[in-house]
Amino acid sequence: MKSKLLGELTQIANRMISQVADVTTARRERKSENPIYREIEADRIHSNYIRIIPATVVLLVIEICGMIWAIWTNVKFDYGKGFLWSCGIFAFISICIIIAIEVDLRRSFISNKKKKSVYIGYWIIYMIEALSFSVMEYLDRGAINNYITFMIIFTFLPVIEPIPKLFVFTFSMATEVYLILYTDGSLGTIVVCIALAVAGMLCSHIRFFYYMANALVNKKLEFSANGDPLTEFMNRRGFDSRINAMRGFCDANGYDVCFIMVDIDNFKKFNDVYGHIKGDICIKAVAKSIREHFSRPTDLCVRYGGEEFLVVTAQRNVPALVEYITKLLKNINQIKIEGVKEPISVSVGVYTSLNSKKKSTQYFIEKADAQLYNAKKNEKNCVSYKNEIYR
Repeated sequence: MKSKLLGELTQIANRMISQVADVTTARRERKSENPIYREIEADRIHSNYIRIIPATVVLLVIEICGMIWAIWTNVKFDYGKGFLWSCGIFAFISICIIIAIEVDLRRSFISNKKKKSVYIGYWIIYMIEALSFSVMEYLDRGAINNYITFMIIFTFLPVIEPIPKLFVFTFSMATEVYLILYTDGSLGTIVVCIALAVAGMLCSHIRFFYYMANALVNKKLEFSANGDPLTEFMNRRGFDSRINAMRGFCDANGYDVCFIMVDIDNFKKFNDVYGHIKGDICIKAVAKSIREHFSRPTDLCVRYGGEEFLVVTAQRNVPALVEYITKLLKNINQIKIEGVKEPISVSVGVYTSLNSKKKSTQYFIEKADAQLYNAKKNEKNCVSYKNEIYR
């Protein structure tokens, strides 16, 4: 019986270590723009952003219930006005943030940068409010109920990265311990404060890695269906599932929706001369260059065919985009593959529209493909936009 239990515990521990290792590896790959981790981060940021609404409801209910209980039991507070002002200011700011979130959610797209700024700002405001409550409560009655509540809520509501959470827990614990020492409080209260902070840090770290590990598994499964394993781009199925949201974002925010078809020049001849393994290396290298140039969350990069790629991007300055694509051509020309003497080149067709509602996605692809054909007719290694050639 003991050996069986020990074996199960060992399996659980090994699985947790493996998950932490997977998440750590994925996090290290952020600098290389790992598309799977980038999507997980986007989902986590969005989750924290919309969780502000239920979190605010929970927090306000707790604070209001505390106030009602205090009035009901005739508890005398020396800092009564401070409690009311603190709660009132937090409630007002929270409601303003919720209204702003509701307005944002009606749009097709909100940037991850904005979402992150909003939820970090929200939790900083809550930390200030909770610590002010906690300080007033301890100075008033020597209790640490609000400190305990803060630790529980901050442990389980937001899914924030370990280092920021570590700072919050450490700062909160240090504030409370200093306050207890300043007022000559008991050693037992200090031990409870430190134990709560340590337990909260451990639980929040476990929760973060558990969330990320599950998301990593789910995204890998999703990518196996909607992604191309060689280039790490979306396949056509993944493209079909996202293009409508992309077009909606462009229409709602006044962007040109830009369809960019990219085709590797003379690729059949390349495969015949150098073989399919070198061909795969070539495709992968070209895809990497494209991803480096189109790495925004709003950019859709698709492996559309064997050696053909499709990029859909939102732009307000299309001439600048065309000039930017010519830099992509230069970068691709500089790709070096061992054993390959000829330079790699691509032809690019660009089609844009300010209002995409009236046309189908297939219409835009056909127009971009026509521009690609025009680039191929004009000696390749160039960009065709409105039948004009750019090199």
